[in-house]
Amino acid sequence: MKKKLITTSAVLFTLLLSVQQIISNPTGAPLQASGGPAESGATCMQAGCHFGAPETVTDIVTTDIPAAGYTPGTTYNITASVTGSGAKGLMVSVQNAGGTHLGTLISGTGSKIVFSKYITHNNPQFAATAVWNFKWTAPVAGSGPVKAYGVFAITRNTTRKQELTIAENTTTGIAEATGITHTTVYPNPVAGQLGLSFVLTESEKVTITLMSLDGKRSNMLFEGFCDSGKQEKGFDVSNVESGLYLVKIESAGAQSVQKVLIQ
Repeated sequence: MKKKLITTSAVLFTLLLSVQQIISNPTGAPLQASGGPAESGATCMQAGCHFGAPETVTDIVTTDIPAAGYTPGTTYNITASVTGSGAKGLMVSVQNAGGTHLGTLISGTGSKIVFSKYITHNNPQFAATAVWNFKWTAPVAGSGPVKAYGVFAITRNTTRKQELTIAENTTTGIAEATGITHTTVYPNPVAGQLGLSFVLTESEKVTITLMSLDGKRSNMLFEGFCDSGKQEKGFDVSNVESGLYLVKIESAGAQSVQKVLIQ
């Protein structure tokens, strides 16, 4: 019995050591290092952390913030989708050009708030595509443009970074922005029934399309007239091939695109 306990302990220690080797901090980033000006551009490429200069990308972070910009006090959805082989983690913040953190980040499944103003992972994700969903409440009027800064680790040797510019909608309170807002896909990842929620500011014809990232697969989910206001729709995706997709909602004057992982 003692030999078995020793063997089991050795296996557990080996597994823990293996995780530590492929991602330096399995329970979340220990440093304020999202690549923003508050950290002088510092990322997870640091001694004792990760190795190799991070690749700059543009396709990991997506939001449902309208192109016209954020409305002060409104809460928006943010999704980070990281693809690759190995244990994956992240750190994200929202700052202005001067390094001031603006708005309020709200953690979601698999993530937590650290240093009061940063999102990081609770535990590494090992799926081919790791997905984190969290939220951000926009700051007060007059705060100006901000950026979502993110660094993403795929093992200790592979890192990526992204900067996503977010404008302030300065027309808020003068004329209501028109289009498609507050888009949410759920659950994410999904294996059966995909839920979709969004708001139409005007009554008009809407098309909803599910597209693979490479553009080779496309399914029309919905086409029809919708009244203005909040929309709730559901679609069976159980027969759709597994992978990362884009849910594209289009109307005459606007569109919204969200990533979803189908398992």
